[in-house]
Amino acid sequence: MRKLKQLIFLVLYYGITRHLPEHSLPRGMLWCRLRRWTAGPLLKRCGKDVSINRGAHFGKGDMVSLGDRSSLGINARIVGEVTMGNDVGTAHNVFITASNREFSRTDVPILSQGKRPDAPVVIDDDVLILANVIILPGVHIHSGSIIGAGAVVPKDVPPFCIVAGNPARVVKWRKDPTPECFGPRMTPVAGDHMKPKA
Repeated sequence: MRKLKQLIFLVLYYGITRHLPEHSLPRGMLWCRLRRWTAGPLLKRCGKDVSINRGAHFGKGDMVSLGDRSSLGINARIVGEVTMGNDVGTAHNVFITASNREFSRTDVPILSQGKRPDAPVVIDDDVLILANVIILPGVHIHSGSIIGAGAVVPKDVPPFCIVAGNPARVVKWRKDPTPECFGPRMTPVAGDHMKPKA
């Protein structure tokens, strides 16, 4: 019975409600509610007041968690296991992936090497992800961060900072950074002036 229910909601979401007008058009909130109604049962977790915009794609949804008041922007795409906390906003054309191809061998064609094991993406509460951002496998974006438009994020993002660029770098702090903000898995800062004063 569960598989039948999932199939029905997959058909409703991908066949109908995904293509309804965006939220900024007349009756937009109605279309948003219909998308949430059809997408919610597919998701691993769908919090309160979630906003799912036109064209958002998340596969079967069973590995995607959206916290309260979080949003998927127009044409957002999620691949693999992604967990978003509360109050996470994504703009249009955001791409978040937990999976990647294997390409370490040079004696075998890349397309014949298969996939690497998935590396889940975690996005904490109160994060803003602007348009055309790409977030790569295994990344953890900490609370209070802003990801600038067009950024490619290959490493963890410290809390309360603004990152931009390809690859993403910290360009501004929203709060004074702590020593944990500078670990080897963290996004590097754009210049020495961004490092804490000794």
